[in-house]
Amino acid sequence: MEVSPRRFRPADTAVTSADLQEMAINTDAETFHISAPVLARKDTAIHGRMNNMRGHSGLFVHATDTVEAHDLLAEWEMSPACTVAVMLEGDLVVKLDGLDVRLGPGAGQDGPTGHIWSLTQVSKMVRLSRKGTRVRKVIITVPWDWIDRILADKDLPNRNLAKFAATHRGYATWRPSLRAVALAEQIINPSRAPAPLARMAVESRAIEILREALESLIATESELPCAAPATKTQAKAQAVRAYIRARYTENPPLKRMARDLGMSVGTMQTAFKSAYGRTIADFCRELRLEQARIAIEREGKSVAEAAYGAGYSNPANFSTAFKRQFGLSPSEARADHGAPTSR
Repeated sequence: MEVSPRRFRPADTAVTSADLQEMAINTDAETFHISAPVLARKDTAIHGRMNNMRGHSGLFVHATDTVEAHDLLAEWEMSPACTVAVMLEGDLVVKLDGLDVRLGPGAGQDGPTGHIWSLTQVSKMVRLSRKGTRVRKVIITVPWDWIDRILADKDLPNRNLAKFAATHRGYATWRPSLRAVALAEQIINPSRAPAPLARMAVESRAIEILREALESLIATESELPCAAPATKTQAKAQAVRAYIRARYTENPPLKRMARDLGMSVGTMQTAFKSAYGRTIADFCRELRLEQARIAIEREGKSVAEAAYGAGYSNPANFSTAFKRQFGLSPSEARADHGAPTSR
């Protein structure tokens, strides 16, 4: 698939095969290599921004906002560890010692997804991606003894976690909270503070995301995520989502949506929350803010214009909502993409 020039942003840079190799060496992944296609050291492997950081505690964070330049296959060896991924956009296929895992939304899903897996022995890792795919993700890796030290309290209901930790290629998913999504956005768009403080900020945010992922494993039976919605419920939720995507700029009231879709307001809200883990109002707000970010970063709109387009009459309220969702202010997003910061 060819990439439209609109998919590239002014901040994007070409990351070469040599850049990836050097990055791998600096992060103790010396075995990393690109298996396909065959690239010279100066050939572009991906476009975009990548941040790697090893925290003082031993935690490792890998964050990217990239567009794949090839149908890329990369391989490396990974030590035993617990890994958490938050996929904000795009999808990848990862092989964990031969086990295929898709990172990103599955059938009937939408929005950011959370993934957690366990390796108990040195394992071969394979990453496959498609040309033209934009991938925004945060991956956090910690050795299991790091977690064991933190969860030393024997009264903690951690039998599920212990079982997961002992399972080679153990794998689970969870739906990141709005807070976790905002933290991931902040890691991808790191602070401009001095390097030691910026690393501290990344590490603290990563630990909070890790905590949320681990909580999804150690939940008591009554707190475990609900089973996948029944087919009829999922179909209703998908109909609501499609309706919202087609008309969200109109901000249709719930009664009108329910009437047009042939459901009651209660049925519509319950089906959507069951399938997607958030309310219809949350989803509409997220869509409007996503479009506002596109208007600022790619179309050069002013913050005031983007706020108005997103349905905010008060720029301060817009800035608060924008920063909560993306981890940076509208003015910072505008400055990061080469536009003047004046409103």
